[in-house]
Amino acid sequence: MINDILNALTGKLKESFGIKIYINQVPQNFEEPCFFVHVISTDKTQIVDLRYKAVTVFGIDYIADENRKNSREIYDVIEKLNSITNLITLENGDVMRGTERKTEIQDGNMHSFIQFSYFIREKKENNDKMESLSIEGGIKKNG
Repeated sequence: MINDILNALTGKLKESFGIKIYINQVPQNFEEPCFFVHVISTDKTQIVDLRYKAVTVFGIDYIADENRKNSREIYDVIEKLNSITNLITLENGDVMRGTERKTEIQDGNMHSFIQFSYFIREKKENNDKMESLSIEGGIKKNG
């Protein structure tokens, strides 16, 4: 599910901004401006039996062009990012809402955190103890 959300997020970013997106790590000679998308944390809590509630927090960093770090462009990026991550559509058609958003600006770059919550149903292992059982029987006659 984490990869599905990551694919939906990066797809929305590419569609809306059209700039380079790096996943999990930024190479040394990266292009500016760009986005850096990564998983900050993930948590899974058992609800009932094999059902779990999962919460994954994603970090989306916007690295501005070096020549424009002091411009107001970053505020437009923040507003647009909040808008496009409100609802994302996964490849299977499921729609998820981004919640608990928080954004910080440091050194002219934006660091945004978005949480996605979802439920997981794990598959039950088939632990059949017996493969087969044969019973033979009959009636015993006296004498």
